[in-house]
Amino acid sequence: MDSPIFLIGAGFNVDANSQIRSREYRYPLTGDLLEPCFEITELPVGKSIEDLFQNSIEQREISPLQRLCDLVMGADYYFGGQFTNENENIENPYNQFLQKFRDSHFITFNYDSLLEILLFHKKRWKPDDGYGINVHTEIRPFELPKHSNNLVLHLHGSFCVNSVEVYFEKDRTSLIEWMKPLEKPQYVFDPHSITHRFSPYERIHSRSYRDPFKRVIAPIPDKAKNINCSSFVVAVYKKAIFLIKQCDTIVSIGYRFGEQDVSSYESILKALSGSNKSKRLIVISPDAKEIVSRIKKDYHFEIIPLELTFGGWASKGFRLP
Repeated sequence: MDSPIFLIGAGFNVDANSQIRSREYRYPLTGDLLEPCFEITELPVGKSIEDLFQNSIEQREISPLQRLCDLVMGADYYFGGQFTNENENIENPYNQFLQKFRDSHFITFNYDSLLEILLFHKKRWKPDDGYGINVHTEIRPFELPKHSNNLVLHLHGSFCVNSVEVYFEKDRTSLIEWMKPLEKPQYVFDPHSITHRFSPYERIHSRSYRDPFKRVIAPIPDKAKNINCSSFVVAVYKKAIFLIKQCDTIVSIGYRFGEQDVSSYESILKALSGSNKSKRLIVISPDAKEIVSRIKKDYHFEIIPLELTFGGWASKGFRLP
């Protein structure tokens, strides 16, 4: 079997919380966001957490998204450091996973940078090309490979990549600076509060700066419009579809294929089914059978459920059927 491509969902990170317990840092699931992001303990009747984020955006209230960003980047800094320190725990399932699948690429719906941090410290990834597109960086460390061996494609955007779509030009007569659109968007590496995890890379401070929480597709009910409006996301989707058409097997880990997220995953699964080659999707999740029964009618390839968490799959040696 060729190296599979992994499709990563929020459930992938949950086992990090149990590997190294911390009262302050953890990777949140959707159900964990209610109190830290909205300061309430129960959902309003008839509302979902995605509805609450949608309402906050419509009301121009940025604090819920800012808090989400802080939660995820805080976890990145903490767990990224714990998993890559000098006394690296060889029993850690994340390091074992990356060792097992050395030639695989990763497509993720998550905002976090855990995979990039781990791969960077293994000298198998760098931000210049590791996001699947060209990204401008401040320093190019000589000890890294010329090209990334593994790609991490963020289909909902990354807190660490700032899109630059305009430039400033000074009028020689009036000395007024005019903002003008670039013919082609540029992307710069700005890992903000987790820059230390990518040392000796540094932040690029652009005049077209966007806060990290503005660089991603917000967790709202309908993401389709925002996906098509983000040049970074459109470019990454294009790369992801290209890779999927070349592979035989996609393995999803901790991704629910939720009904609200059809616009996010539909083009990915259509790319898998659009080839003459025999292809398959392996779904690794505690509720894998329910997921498979729900989506299998829409796609014409083999879909195999494995009812396991990421940690449970790791304990079985990462075996695939």
